[in-house]
Amino acid sequence: MRDASPLPSQALAMTQWQSNHDRAGFESTVGATVRRFLDQGWFAELITLARSEGNGRPLHTELVFGLERVARRLGEETQDALNVLRQRASANFAALLPDLLEADASVLRFSVVNEYLYRCRQDLLTPYLDAPVITGRFAKGEGLADGVRVPWFHRWTPEQSVIYVRAVRRLMEQPDLNTWTVLWCVTTLAALDWAPKEALFALVDDARPVVREKAIRVLARCDQGEGLPTLLRCLEAVEARLTASRSAEARRVAVWCLVRDAGPKRGWTPERLVWLVRFQQDASPLVAGAALPRSRSPRAADAWPLAHPGTRRSHSRTGAGAIGRGATWTCGTSESSCCRRWGSSPWPVPAPPALPSPSPRTRSSACLARWSPGMTVTSRPCAPPSRRASCGCAAAHPTTASSTARGRSPSPSCGPPWSACTRGFART
Repeated sequence: MRDASPLPSQALAMTQWQSNHDRAGFESTVGATVRRFLDQGWFAELITLARSEGNGRPLHTELVFGLERVARRLGEETQDALNVLRQRASANFAALLPDLLEADASVLRFSVVNEYLYRCRQDLLTPYLDAPVITGRFAKGEGLADGVRVPWFHRWTPEQSVIYVRAVRRLMEQPDLNTWTVLWCVTTLAALDWAPKEALFALVDDARPVVREKAIRVLARCDQGEGLPTLLRCLEAVEARLTASRSAEARRVAVWCLVRDAGPKRGWTPERLVWLVRFQQDASPLVAGAALPRSRSPRAADAWPLAHPGTRRSHSRTGAGAIGRGATWTCGTSESSCCRRWGSSPWPVPAPPALPSPSPRTRSSACLARWSPGMTVTSRPCAPPSRRASCGCAAAHPTTASSTARGRSPSPSCGPPWSACTRGFART
């Protein structure tokens, strides 16, 4: 009945049922079934049958033969057949791929082919790295935009890197290139370790701001020292310091440079400083936390909470978790407590900005990161009631009348997280 059915879906369903409940009968008839599917042009049903085979058993040789026949046809089912072969019969896929590239190089557009060449057969990539205009069944005739484009360069030789850089530079010279392709080209120039970096260094002076900013960012990837003079020249601007602050050491340098340049020396407002911090989303929150109190601006109290987006659970560890340091800030508002991991600072530290008085109804877990104008903040006391007098902050822990009237023990409340009686930014 299955061999006489004119409906591909019915023949597929009966074959799948036989595979699950009559394995011996399926293996004895699968060859004839595959040939009938190929003769009838039921290529999609053949691929579905191969996919439905359980992962615990190897794919039948007749099914592998059928998938190879479908892939060699270079039709619309070729990519699906190659995906199944890559997952279930990798040896057959590796033997088939060179013949497919010789027959039609446009199969490079398939992600399964592209990824396999990058990971396992880098030697087959060389003819296509110079971005020739690829023609074939699946090509669009767009050169590099149509060819080899993946974000890693595994085991490339220096010769391959030089060839690919030439192709990327030719792509960037096109006048009507879209912005995303330009940014991809900038990132690629930095990712090629063995390629010359002159083209990348020239982009830091590009007329387009987005290209210039992206070039400064990726300069940090040039870890062989060739980009150091250009990077140091770019770091003369604070925007560039924040742009390049991806590593912990770069963030530490950015803190000191931001503190040095903020305040009356540059005439920046706290809003400008907050914008610079948010300009690089990966920058440490400590950059704003260390610089805003030193800006000596009358509006520092309004701008302080803006620098702490409070998007991570570990935000209470802002002083250490964001930059990988060991200790957090301790009690007090002195300069040594806020910057004791950075050493002494030559700049005066003004008093911390004052926030509205805390409310007894506010949860003790509230932190500066979630504070906004109109909200109240209550933090955890630095000592239990029996030892509170020793810390010199008994006045900062009033007893609320509402809790006493309800017969509860007095609930202490304390000031903002940076007050002298609060364990600001304590570990949780």
